Amino acid sequence: MKFATAALVATATAATVTTTAVTKVCPTADKNSDANKTAAKKSAADWTTWIADDANNTAVSEAEGKLTACYVKEKKITAKDYASDQDVKWCPGCGDYSILKQVQSVCAELALKKDETVFISGIGCSSRFPYYMDTYGMHSIHGRGPAFVMGLKTARPELNVWMITGDGDSMSIGGNHFIHLLRRNVDVNVLLFNNQIYGLTKGQYSPTSEQGKVTKSTPYGSIDHPFNPLSLAMGAEATFVARTMDRDPKHMRPILIEGEKHRGTSLIEIYQNCNIFNDGAFFTFTEKETKGNTVLFLEQGKPLIFGANNEKGIVLDVEATGLSIGHDDVIQLALFLLSFFKQLHFYLQPLQQVHCHFQVEYY
Repeated sequence: MKFATAALVATATAATVTTTAVTKVCPTADKNSDANKTAAKKSAADWTTWIADDANNTAVSEAEGKLTACYVKEKKITAKDYASDQDVKWCPGCGDYSILKQVQSVCAELALKKDETVFISGIGCSSRFPYYMDTYGMHSIHGRGPAFVMGLKTARPELNVWMITGDGDSMSIGGNHFIHLLRRNVDVNVLLFNNQIYGLTKGQYSPTSEQGKVTKSTPYGSIDHPFNPLSLAMGAEATFVARTMDRDPKHMRPILIEGEKHRGTSLIEIYQNCNIFNDGAFFTFTEKETKGNTVLFLEQGKPLIFGANNEKGIVLDVEATGLSIGHDDVIQLALFLLSFFKQLHFYLQPLQQVHCHFQVEYY
């Protein structure tokens, strides 16, 4: 017996329903028959929901050539549904594992259709990401991920398009593509894994490495001033900018969700620990002993306070600086903070553009 599976798939409309429904044939065409009720009762522990909708849930009996009612199981989506069958080949202890897990979990929570979701990457350790997602994906050219995602989203606007990149891939060879993607505000999600090092090529300094960084390519220390990806993004007038950490999944998860919901380009920079070539680069922001004094969460409508007991804060003297904090000037304030408080790390909550004005959103 063959079933009209296309009709069955169309009934999976709930947020926790997969696109591949599981079918069970009714013993008779009468869905209210004693036989059907008995079958439903026996299978209650295994089946989440029984649906008997004659209009949508039907199966064609080859033998009788007529429509008969059948039941469909609604299967709850989990992160495992978005995990591919490929072995994950990052170094043990790499921060990329945490990011991968959170992205798969968010895809499940949002019930993104796998056949309408695409992950595109450039070159680097982070760019192996599409291999590990059971969706469509592409491992593209070094620094050229933005060109691919812009082309794909323009041609297929109904798709959920994600770009996975690193600090070398996006800030060096791909820098020009990167800023134009942001200013064009194409509706894609950009995850920038920043580990402040070139990991795939075994430990050269990157555009985000700190001044004086000693690496294989800078044996006497880097003389370059590092890029701040968020400052660059805000300078390109990005409409959604956020920063999170691989070791802070509770913060990362809602940021990923809001990034996906944002209509326009969302940039999420993720501080990611490379435990082989740059281990501990962000420990001062992640470890319990120090993070209270080094991490400030920018949250809408809340004071700029930090410290182990929230005993420290930032007060802006508007008269001395000449900086007004109106609805139009939040972006200016963010740039001010990034420029003048270099010893303090900021988790930037998303900046969304509403009617050509920037405002800080708290999630």
